[in-house]
Amino acid sequence: MAKIQRPGKGESRLCLPRDYVVVDTETTGLSSENCDLIEVSALRVRGGDVVKTFSTLVRPPWREVQRNGEWTEGYVDDFIQGLTGITDEMLQDAPFPQDALPQVEKFLGDDLLLGHNVGFDMAFLYDSFQKYLGRPCRNDSLDHLRIARKLLPELPHHKLGDVAAALGVPYEGAHRALNDCRITYACYEKLRALALSQGTEEDFLRLFEKKKKPRYPGIPGHPFYGKHLAFAGG
Repeated sequence: MAKIQRPGKGESRLCLPRDYVVVDTETTGLSSENCDLIEVSALRVRGGDVVKTFSTLVRPPWREVQRNGEWTEGYVDDFIQGLTGITDEMLQDAPFPQDALPQVEKFLGDDLLLGHNVGFDMAFLYDSFQKYLGRPCRNDSLDHLRIARKLLPELPHHKLGDVAAALGVPYEGAHRALNDCRITYACYEKLRALALSQGTEEDFLRLFEKKKKPRYPGIPGHPFYGKHLAFAGG
């Protein structure tokens, strides 16, 4: 499958910032090309402290959805409603994307965006900005999942719930965007402290450097050691 090209998309970064914006989205499905945003939330963090919050529902297009195993019309199907708690009734009075997204864009500004598996959120933000605002989401991003995998290698899985449990962060209310932002923020601050308890930020970043495999030198004393061989067919 060809990789989707997103011109103007921000960079994926690795760092341990004190100033950033935590972002999370809820959507009608997994594909940013075929599905839509239904909620966007964010926390603005300065010096490690949350200084402002933002959250909005977003009304997606009316579509065919599955309810009780049958096809009908609505905003979200049974699975998404059960996962997020967001219902058609809640979305009925939510702002349309062209009204909600300028507010999202204003809150995000040009901040570094932190999220758990943030590539998912960035794809939806980019595609939605492009579709409804005529311009991409250009913010750089930092994936909290990469940090968690590196600092908690003993965990068999690194979903946000697994990371929260390992760090003693309450997980109630998950799968609503603002609650997920708060959980991610609390986990990141604990992981950042853990990283810096083991060394400097530069030491942490070196953990992500790819190590070259040593070249196999051969066996000294072997009759072919240090020689170049050529094989010819008989």
